[in-house]
Amino acid sequence: MSIKKNIKVLAVAQVFTYLIPLLQLPYLSRTLDQQNFGLIIFTLSLTQMAMIVTDFGFDISIGKYIANGQSNKNHLGTFLYQTTLIRCCILLVFAIVFIVTVSYKSFYFNSIQYFSIVFAVVVVNAFNLRWLFYGLEKIYIFSIIVIISKGFSFVLVYIFISTNNDLINYPLILLVQSTVITIVPFFIVNKWGVRLIKCKKIEIWNEFKHSTDFFISRLCVSLYSSGCSVFLGMYGTGLHQVALYGVAEQLYKAGVQVFMPVVTALTPYMVRTKDYTFFKKVTLLFLIIVTTGSLIGFVWGDVIIKVIFGANYVEAKGVLNIFMVVIVASVLGMLFGYPALMPLNLERFANISVYISGLIQILIWVYFYFNRHLIDAINMSISYLICDWVMFLIRFIIFNKKHNPNLERAFK
Repeated sequence: MSIKKNIKVLAVAQVFTYLIPLLQLPYLSRTLDQQNFGLIIFTLSLTQMAMIVTDFGFDISIGKYIANGQSNKNHLGTFLYQTTLIRCCILLVFAIVFIVTVSYKSFYFNSIQYFSIVFAVVVVNAFNLRWLFYGLEKIYIFSIIVIISKGFSFVLVYIFISTNNDLINYPLILLVQSTVITIVPFFIVNKWGVRLIKCKKIEIWNEFKHSTDFFISRLCVSLYSSGCSVFLGMYGTGLHQVALYGVAEQLYKAGVQVFMPVVTALTPYMVRTKDYTFFKKVTLLFLIIVTTGSLIGFVWGDVIIKVIFGANYVEAKGVLNIFMVVIVASVLGMLFGYPALMPLNLERFANISVYISGLIQILIWVYFYFNRHLIDAINMSISYLICDWVMFLIRFIIFNKKHNPNLERAFK
């Protein structure tokens, strides 16, 4: 499958994944009060953080094995067995964390039925097979399933949520969506003849250790990419601040995800071809686009917020301004991460960059915890900015210091 086709289908999938919320959330921001809308944002952040954790970095760790030729049915069956067992163990740990999080505030605990469904969403999401399609460079197949399920859930939101009393339907819709995205790929893989193949415990342990670096990397990213909303919801002054933060963050994420189809398809392509001339062209194009988009956000951000989410959320403009600085580091950081470093066997530095950023985020949270009057949407977004720029600068410096002939020809 050509990289161009993967990018095209992934682009459509990303539209459904991140632009559909931009159509749903404005409807929900007008249908629900700010408290319940903030709960929706909190739910999205919690499930996204859970997906990053339960993915355990398999997209990258096992994806690299598959891209390098370990792609026959026996290899795939073994990988499937290993990932399933490892994810079951992760879910047990996450269940404890989830219960503690929900029990922390009485408002969340009183919504136990709501959060029970949210946890079911997390469990179903944990077993999706995106990593397999990613490694085989057949991510376009998985993306088509995502497109169909997201489109279906988009319609369901408008049908089944019309008042605050319908809030419980939101996690139910997420559960239907997640079930489709998880179950259908299993049927496809089964038709390919891929079956679970048991392996020795030591092999599972070795895969666990190999994927741990990528997992910790993803976990550190989730601390500031999704964790800020969760932290704000747990220790902030109320879900109103979560709502303001979420409005700005959703616009930021929609911008970032415009670039994700290229980055997702670029990683296995770069591992296989090491085409840094092509990489340079992509980088220059990304820089032009993201800078232009950031300037638009600065100038017309308040108008955009008012049109999309309503006049009640114009207060989020200050948060959006900060995210317009963050987005530059986010986009360039993705490029100079695995796509740039993995072909050079330097992916550990991509992981190290997010370890450092994650540690910085934890230290900031500790400071905020003891100075709770500072916990608001603005300061959460500033912490995000610090972490993302640190991550990007580390990757960029490492990439330019580790010279080889390919890099010199491409970047001189």
